[in-house]
Amino acid sequence: MTTEPTQKSLTAVDIIRFYEQFVKDWENYHNVRLKEEEAKHEVEMAQQALRTKAYTQQVDTFLDIIAGHFEQTDAFLNGLKQTQAVGAAVTKTREAMLRDEIAGLRKLVVDIKASGSAITSAPALSAEERPEDEPPQALLPPVTTKRKNTKAQTISAMAQRFVLNDASKSADTIKGTKTTLDLFIEAFGDLPVSQVTGTTAGDFHDLLLGLPATHGKSKNRLPVRKAVEAAKEQGLETVSGKTVKNHFSRLSSLWSVLVQREIVAKNPWAQWSFNTTKKTERRCWTDEELALLTQAQWEHRGISRRTYAGMVNVALYTGLRLGEICNLRGQDIENIQGVACFHVRPHPEDGWSPKSAAGTRLVPITPSSLRRAS
Repeated sequence: MTTEPTQKSLTAVDIIRFYEQFVKDWENYHNVRLKEEEAKHEVEMAQQALRTKAYTQQVDTFLDIIAGHFEQTDAFLNGLKQTQAVGAAVTKTREAMLRDEIAGLRKLVVDIKASGSAITSAPALSAEERPEDEPPQALLPPVTTKRKNTKAQTISAMAQRFVLNDASKSADTIKGTKTTLDLFIEAFGDLPVSQVTGTTAGDFHDLLLGLPATHGKSKNRLPVRKAVEAAKEQGLETVSGKTVKNHFSRLSSLWSVLVQREIVAKNPWAQWSFNTTKKTERRCWTDEELALLTQAQWEHRGISRRTYAGMVNVALYTGLRLGEICNLRGQDIENIQGVACFHVRPHPEDGWSPKSAAGTRLVPITPSSLRRAS
């Protein structure tokens, strides 16, 4: 006869001991996990320290490399500054020499005029009053001042007299006239107005039509005729018929005064035809083009991406021209009745000015551009 093993009943003490052992085992497990996490953290910190050290070494190496370039750039700028100073001194000396030469020529002209007046005013002896042993002298031709007047009636002199010195002319008219005169004189010289004919006007017309559209918009520009050759060789976009018409209108206005005063016989700049049809149709940028502009990779080494992004941001929210954006200065940001504005205006220090008198203006800086800039 088999008997079943007797099972020992659990007492309260056994249960308490079981739970105490369970708690101890759990605490041991928790401590092991904690130490494991601490070990991982120490490993990560060590790895981060190694990466930081390696990056610091790279930065030090980079600084060592560019230090020499900075020294070279500084030496180059100092040399450029000295060269500019020497050039300015030479220019001043040359100006002083030219002024002295002009003063001498003026004195010479006055002396010649006085001598001519004395010769013409001296009474000639008659045949009966002339001594017998003195041979007859040929009559001196009358002294005329036509050549002097011709020299004085150059295009620049006439423009200075009737346009540039006229207080009633607008700033745009004076600025545009100067631009036209500079182009003409550079191409054909400062001709006397009496020598400017329809042929001259036609040659100037053809020259202007071949001029690149960007001529005169940068500080380092080619001479007129070389710019025309470059535009033809490179297939560049040339100036519009409207621009050519504006140049002719300025010269025609000057010649109208000259004809009225009988300085010239006719106006060779009038009655010309111009093709004023727009060469390109302007349109708004598409969303895709704007996204490409703002997200494109910027690889220019001389200008930072931050500067490029700032220019795009200003153009996007203000509509300023590229030249106006590039010539903004710190003092051009003003607070007008609590509104931050760009003050687009001429720069006396470097001679830059907006495209026209209407270009001098206040342009509000929008909150959107301020948020993006911050």
